[in-house]
Amino acid sequence: MDEGLYLVIAKKTSMRILLDTKYWIRMENNPTDFGRFREIVTNKDGIEVLFSFGNLVDLVKRREQDEMSELIAETVDTYIPPMPPDGQSYHITEDPIHMVPDAGLRYDLRKLTVPSDPVGTLQMIFRLSDWVPTGKYEVGINQFKDIAENYEFEDLKAIAFESYSKERGDGIMELQMGDVDIIEFVKKIIYAHRIVLMAPNETIDTNDIADIAVCAHGIITECEMLLIEEKWRNVELIERVTDEIEGEDDLDVYADFDDFVDALDQL
Repeated sequence: MDEGLYLVIAKKTSMRILLDTKYWIRMENNPTDFGRFREIVTNKDGIEVLFSFGNLVDLVKRREQDEMSELIAETVDTYIPPMPPDGQSYHITEDPIHMVPDAGLRYDLRKLTVPSDPVGTLQMIFRLSDWVPTGKYEVGINQFKDIAENYEFEDLKAIAFESYSKERGDGIMELQMGDVDIIEFVKKIIYAHRIVLMAPNETIDTNDIADIAVCAHGIITECEMLLIEEKWRNVELIERVTDEIEGEDDLDVYADFDDFVDALDQL
């Protein structure tokens, strides 16, 4: 842990939970699972269900958008729009339209939706939204992968945060991680760890990008419980990031839906 890098924990009155999109889809396909989840999060005080921009990225490709909108509207308390590139603060909202990055599309959605109809608003967001990684983004990922395959993780980290390097008196460049804003740190370091874990012929696809956005939002929003895919749990992706952040050790990571819901039920 580099000195000075802290997660600024805002005062909260609820316990935040966040689910990977896979489990929203599971609940749409299994009404019994959804009924159990809904009963717990609506009847127990102090549980705040988050929905991430990463979830939106995943669901714009799904045919079950209308049905998914009903589940989300019934149980989600707070929506997390795309994170800013840096800083110590982020936007949280009860209005799902803020998850849409494009200002023009947000304006059009306002005209097409009724604020008192969250289901209809979500359905319209899913129908009109689209997201694909840009060519510049893919080039950057491949460049970092080449570095990770030939150098140590600290070299990858140094390049990701190159603008924070300062020259010491002896001419050696030294990384000043204490100057990095927490949002920029989490967004970059989680990709650095993901890239290190890639197989030689593996590429990062859109699903990975959405999953990692969910994981990053779980860390930055100080969630207490995060339900993610087993492949990320098994490689301890979240722990690799939180180990580098002072004061961030209360995030419980689950990969099994039933274990997650059982834990919620015991609160």
